Amino acid sequence: MEKEDEAMARRRWASQQAMANCKIEGFEPSEEFLAEKERIIRGEITLEESKARIIAKWKAVGAAQEPQDGKRNL
Repeated sequence: MEKEDEAMARRRWASQQAMANCKIEGFEPSEEFLAEKERIIRGEITLEESKARIIAKWKAVGAAQEPQDGKRNL
């Protein structure tokens, strides 16, 4: 692994702290989530870009699951 710069080291530390808290609560991250998190840590994408990708993905999933009659069950 390449040498981490200070910013990457800070992002990795913050991620480790957040993941520890999530695991205490019983959250088990998917491989997709872990890969996305690593891209953020490495600085390949920003947190905002990741959020936008996740929102777009779930909007697409939601649109694909819209009822045929246009009614929503609440």
